[in-house]
Amino acid sequence: MHDYLVARAVQYTSLGPVRIGPRSDAAPPVIIWVGVAPGSISGERGVEIAVGLRALLLANDITDVHVEICESLVNPLAKMYKPILESDDTFKKQGTATLFFIDPTKPGKLFLIVPKHVVFCADEKEYFEDPGSASRKNVILCSEDGFEARIEDIEREISTCRDRIDRLRARLMEADEIRDPEEAEMERKAVVRHLKTQGEAIEPLEKFLRQVKRDWKDPKDRIIGHVVYSPPLVHSFGKDKFTLDLAVVEVHSDKVDSTNFVGNAIDLGDIDLGRLNASVRPSRVVFPGNRLLRLRDTLSIDEMRSHSSEDAQGGGPPTIVLKRGCTSRLTFGCLHNIRSVLRQSPMVKPTEYSREFAVLTRAPKGERGEPFSADGDSGSVVINSSCTVVGMVTSGAEHRQNPTPHMSHPSLSSLSI
Repeated sequence: MHDYLVARAVQYTSLGPVRIGPRSDAAPPVIIWVGVAPGSISGERGVEIAVGLRALLLANDITDVHVEICESLVNPLAKMYKPILESDDTFKKQGTATLFFIDPTKPGKLFLIVPKHVVFCADEKEYFEDPGSASRKNVILCSEDGFEARIEDIEREISTCRDRIDRLRARLMEADEIRDPEEAEMERKAVVRHLKTQGEAIEPLEKFLRQVKRDWKDPKDRIIGHVVYSPPLVHSFGKDKFTLDLAVVEVHSDKVDSTNFVGNAIDLGDIDLGRLNASVRPSRVVFPGNRLLRLRDTLSIDEMRSHSSEDAQGGGPPTIVLKRGCTSRLTFGCLHNIRSVLRQSPMVKPTEYSREFAVLTRAPKGERGEPFSADGDSGSVVINSSCTVVGMVTSGAEHRQNPTPHMSHPSLSSLSI
């Protein structure tokens, strides 16, 4: 299909199989979605191309797969924002760190994987190695907007605790009106217990808020490391044709050390157990007491295909995955085991493409699904319900009102996570 479209100068941006149908349909029809650059093709031309692709399928005895063409753009999910360091003359981008790792040959040092397109400009795609302290490429924790958003999160949690205390105090007063003395005493004890819990929660939150404002407000104080190495950004890399899009950051020990490093984990935030299980059903996640899902291992490409193969045939449950990103926070999706074909520059480099795994929208029954990722989520580590790493978010294909993020699968097997 790629060769067919390139030969006819179609500015296609993505090729991916999907099943579209009601939840009650166990095996809705398979559709090949062909994304094309907006305004690049007429309706008549679109029909002609779709019929030609369908003929290719029929010629290969594939009779139950249909073809649809839709306008679509594939973009790296990095979010631009204004420069925040006076010494830099380039724009910065906002993304999400992927994984920490250690190098046995460099004891005492901690490293971090991030997408290359987040920490380098669009035209900086070549090999990079740290030239020394004089001209380091620093990595900052949170943009200005991101930092203010985190402050608001803490303030919101403090405000929520205070609201709960107000309601509990009202309940304590209402307990005096309960006629049964035994029932009234039980209510008072329960309310007092909850009041103590909420009161104990506010003090550390207020202390934390003061520390964050004092120690992290200046962007220069939020520099957590610098890029030490980055291979060239390559599409269609290796035999599996993934995108090679990564950089290695050495984490500064004055920011992260053994006293405050918790390891690779996904923070579940304020989601409750019921909502979590509804989001990953039919899988289940063991709810950790500290709300941190610690990452355990990495999944190979063959394992990813086999884990989702039953779903691809319509005969079994899908592989549910989740991630926490800088922008869209904690989200859930369905991992597609048949990789999509993506082209980010169909006009400039028509033969350049990559093959990535797509993650489709996932939502509990009866709810509208939210996009799995958004601008600023590039680099988010994606895991399955067993806390096994399956990849990192690199880009998204916007099919009008139905965005589909795509996930690269860098070689992570040699990392100590």
